[in-house]
Parts: sequence; C-alpha cells; structure tokens
Amino acid sequence: MALSTISGQWENSPLGRLITAKYGKSLPGKSRQPGSVPVFGSNGIVGTHSEALTSGPTIIIGRKGSSGEVNFSPTACWPIDTTYYVDDPGPFTFPFLYQLLSTLGLKELDRSTAIPGLNREELYGIVVPVPHVDEQRLIVERLDEIEHLGGAAAGSIARARSAMTSFRQAILAAACSGRLTGSWRERNSLASVGTLLYDLRSELANSTQRGKVAPPNGNDLLELPDTWAWASLGEVADVQVGGTPTRKELNYWGGDIPWVSSGEVANCRISLTRENITEAGLAKSSAKLYPRGTVLIAMIGEGKTRGQAAILQTEATTNQNVAGVLPNRDLVDPEYLWRWALAQYEVTRAAGRGGNQSALNAQKVRELAIPIPPLPEQREIVRRVDELLKISDEVVAKVDDTSSLLDRTSQAVLAKAFRGELVETVG
Repeated sequence: MALSTISGQWENSPLGRLITAKYGKSLPGKSRQPGSVPVFGSNGIVGTHSEALTSGPTIIIGRKGSSGEVNFSPTACWPIDTTYYVDDPGPFTFPFLYQLLSTLGLKELDRSTAIPGLNREELYGIVVPVPHVDEQRLIVERLDEIEHLGGAAAGSIARARSAMTSFRQAILAAACSGRLTGSWRERNSLASVGTLLYDLRSELANSTQRGKVAPPNGNDLLELPDTWAWASLGEVADVQVGGTPTRKELNYWGGDIPWVSSGEVANCRISLTRENITEAGLAKSSAKLYPRGTVLIAMIGEGKTRGQAAILQTEATTNQNVAGVLPNRDLVDPEYLWRWALAQYEVTRAAGRGGNQSALNAQKVRELAIPIPPLPEQREIVRRVDELLKISDEVVAKVDDTSSLLDRTSQAVLAKAFRGELVETVG
C-alpha cells in the first residue's frame, strides 16, 4: 500500500484501508438482562446489559438517527444496530482515532431524506493522516491539556452569562420595588397615586367591571414607597384577548394587518410579524387591532413562552393565546408596564399553573398585582432600567464574542493537530 507524505513522517490513507467499521447488533430493551455492560445507540449510552458484543475498548459511530455522532467506550460494550463500531484501531491508538473521527464532519455525510443515515463506503473513502504512534500519544496529551483549558474558559463564559441574567432580573426587581429610584425620589417631591386609585376604584365599583378587578390583597404584597400604590392590573388597564381568522378562508390572510402569535411574544419589541391578516379577517374573527404601545402577555405554553411579554411598536392583532394590555395612561406609562411585565415573568407563569394545561386567561391577567409609582417616576425608572440594561447587553455581546473566539480557537487547534503542526514530528 503506497502512502503519501503529509508532514515529516506522516502519511495518509483512506479510512477503509486502516480500520473496519462493523455493524452493531439489535438488542431491544425487553431482551436486556441486568448487568453493567453499557449499551450504545447512535447518540451514546441507552442502557446496560449483562454481556458485551465487543471484547474491549470500542469506538461507536452513529449510523442511523444521530448519524455521524462519535462515542468512545473504554470498556467492552454492546453497540446496537443503529451504529457502526470499531474495536480494532489499526495503526492508531484508540484515543487518537476517537479524536480524529470526531473532527471529520461525519454528520455532513448523511444522504438520507427520511431517516438520517451514514453510508459506510463514504466513511471508508475519507483520507486521513497516519502519524507515528508516539506522535499520536503526544497529540492526544496536548489536545487533552487544551480541552481542559477550553473547558475552564467555557465554564467562565457560562458563569458570566448567568451573572448577566441575574443582573438583569435584579435591575427589574429593584425598578419595580422603588429601590432603583430611591435617591431620585428624595430629590423630587411627587403626589401619591393613592388618590387617583381611590377615585378610579369608586368608578369601577359602579361599572360593569365590578367584582372582576378587585384590588390585590395587601397582606401578600411587599411594602412600597409612600407615593406608590398596589393595584390589580385590571384596575389600571384594559385586558383583552385576540383571535385567529379561519385558515379555510384564504382571503383572510396575507393582508397588511400584522398578526402576532404567542411564540412571537418573547420579551421583545414587536414591529414585524411572521403573518398578516386582511380587513376581512379582522372583521370576521375575534381578533382585535391594538395600538402601538400595547403590552402583550403570552398566556399558554409549557416552555418559556407562557408569561413572556412584548410591547407593540406598530398597530397589530394577536391570536387568542395572547393577552393585549392597554394601560390607562393617566396612571401607567406603557413602557413602565412592559418593564414590570418583564420583571413579573416567574410570577405570571405561576399564575397560569394548574388544570389539565398550564395556561393563563384574561381574568388571571387582570388579577395580577402591579406596583404603581407616580408617572414622572415611572418614566425615570424606564430611563434608568434602559441605561443599565444597555450596559448588560454590551457585556453579553463581549461574552458572546469571547465564546465565538473560543470555538474558532478550538477548531484551529484541531486543524493544526491533524496537519502535524501541534507537536514536533517524530522522526
């Protein structure tokens, strides 16, 4: 077999001349016996068994499902029939072959249109370097050192992201409790909102909303600054629910009216939507056209969606899984309302728990307790929150840049390793 030089004493060859990728063997869960032998599927360990299919260390390669995934078992194991396995590393050490196979982009070899699958002949056709065994060991040692350093750096990046998330929540919590503007409030004498709320409640007591938007229970709420007051959201805002025009009528869709789905309510500003409806769709459904500045709260979703909030930057409609909150602007600034909704996320989610499906409804949204500062202080809160969140965004951007640099560096190191540039070539 003629091999061409790669770097110094390195040579290269198609994988099929160097190793044999064997087919795994079926082992349904009901056929597995109690034991400690790991059973590998395409994406890793899927159980244990009492006996092994291989006799020692084994590299497992995903054949179907998670095709191209590479796993290593330091002990004998049972690879099932969705995998290939290599139990003889040929001219390689097992650790080096594992690293090598992990860098070959085997997932990109998938040619299946229905179930992902890795063709063994394509695997065999990949040309790879064959360093001296001593050099393989040096490369693996160096890669392990670099991986350890990279793992430490990745951990620091993850902690920095977590710290920024906590920082943002702390800012919002301080804003909606009065702590963020304590010194500002001392320098600015403002009338209490209590009188306005008292008058408003008197009006509500004689309106059709009587009994639907009772004031929140003060025993369950934190103490607020003297000029602030607690209110139920339904006391200070009109809470409505949207709707979805029937999909059977094509002329209801594709118009000029933005239509927001609950998945688009993602703690963001909304100016564009994935779908639009027509005037006919608006007229023939329970959808409502909300003005710019309406705060949206997602009411349904087990993942992150339920409880998330957005603010409209344009007129728009929503589906029935979104509450549209239109504040009484004599009492509540829409921008303050949105920051409160962001701070309220976990509480809002909790209000929707229970029943067959975790969900909010318009009445539960109306009953949420909101702290109401005087309007000038609300605007100062928005200014300060935005100023601090901008700093947070800048830090997160730098963290993301560092993460990307780490990823690029890792890829560059691996490329150097398999070009023979990471360690000195063994002569």
